[in-house]
Amino acid sequence: VRLSTTTTGITVGGEVAATQDYPLSRPTLDLNFAAQKKLDPRITYQRTGVASFIDKFGLVKIVGDNVPRFDHESDTGECKGLLIEESRTNLQPHSEQHSPDAADGFINIESNMTVDYDPGVVTPTGETTGAITFVESGGSGQHYLGLDHYGAVTSGQTYTFSFFIKNISGSDTDNVKVITTTAAFPYVVRTFYFSGTNAGTTNNADSFMTKFPNGWWRCNIAVTTNNNFSQTAFSIDYRGYGSGSPYDNVVALWGIQTELGAFPTSYIRTGNATSGGTQTRGTDVVEIIEEEFSEFYNQPEGTIVSEIMIPSAYPITGKASVMAVFSDGSYNNRLNLASSTGSATFNADVNIGSNTPTRATLGNYTSGSYSIKAAMAYKASDTAGSLNGAAVGTSSPSGTLPLLTRADIGKDHQNNNPLNGHMRRLMYYSRRLSNNQLRTLTS
Repeated sequence: VRLSTTTTGITVGGEVAATQDYPLSRPTLDLNFAAQKKLDPRITYQRTGVASFIDKFGLVKIVGDNVPRFDHESDTGECKGLLIEESRTNLQPHSEQHSPDAADGFINIESNMTVDYDPGVVTPTGETTGAITFVESGGSGQHYLGLDHYGAVTSGQTYTFSFFIKNISGSDTDNVKVITTTAAFPYVVRTFYFSGTNAGTTNNADSFMTKFPNGWWRCNIAVTTNNNFSQTAFSIDYRGYGSGSPYDNVVALWGIQTELGAFPTSYIRTGNATSGGTQTRGTDVVEIIEEEFSEFYNQPEGTIVSEIMIPSAYPITGKASVMAVFSDGSYNNRLNLASSTGSATFNADVNIGSNTPTRATLGNYTSGSYSIKAAMAYKASDTAGSLNGAAVGTSSPSGTLPLLTRADIGKDHQNNNPLNGHMRRLMYYSRRLSNNQLRTLTS
């Protein structure tokens, strides 16, 4: 008898074999960011400027320089890993309403709206200042809030506008509309449903919503300018042209952000109680260098395994998704596990004394997918890799890989192509794992 049941489970009397092939050795580097939510002491981390992340309770946490951000799903609390983003600037002079004085807030003009500039509403940060509430005040004209203007724009630039919104009371209307300033943009109207049966949906593919606790939603829309203009802005339209009554819906608004880019990044707080101004969040720089790198790296052979989460908007023109780069500080000698620029195709690249890599193509991830696993193994004239458990791609680089000195995580050695996503895990084995093991570890 090799297998039998008991009152509490099963008893196995023989050898267990499985189709999945896991390594017998342990990795010499195992950075499980999503599970551990802390940095290994071998890592050097830097970032300038105010930034934010979502904690396990779904609250937006504001942090300063050089604080690593272990981000979470806003509605489930699941840790997504270490957040690595490119530098972005919030161009809205006031992202929050810090004073009852409208001059110190994000509204440029209001039409047929009654606004409470200090309602004491609990915001997505857990604070009771910074939000406004508004309700239609009647009248047949258009009901809208015009937001802060910012600087000149050039035709052909894509901006992403985002804001947090919450239905406080009433049942007359369940959505708001964002309308572009036509001097800079084509005329665009996008509807965001914040309550009712359609809550969380929009009316176009270039806009989406993310659910937060306590009834808040973050709304996002990306629009490309079609004119050069000295200033531009978005407006939030509550119901179009008013008709009928009652005008009883009270809606809260907070966290206004406009950034140059085709997708939204984490919230960047701007302004204060007495003045406004733009705010820049620097690039997240994550690396292991010199002696700390040599502690786990093996020159003749090894394997890199990684899992990341990227924005659903990817792939995006001009951007690559870099999991890890091992190098000597140059493009000529390196191991590179990343997607092609502007493409869903992942590659395992080996550069030996040349700027042109020997490439093993690993296949494509599905556009709009969220989590990606990939691995690459290297040895003299023997490179292979797998993407999401798919068939292994191989290559045969010629020559001997020189001694490498650094690992760049979620970027390259010149801080280009930051991940704009989450590094969930990065492992390194000091030997070349088998092709079957590459598939198992990325399944």
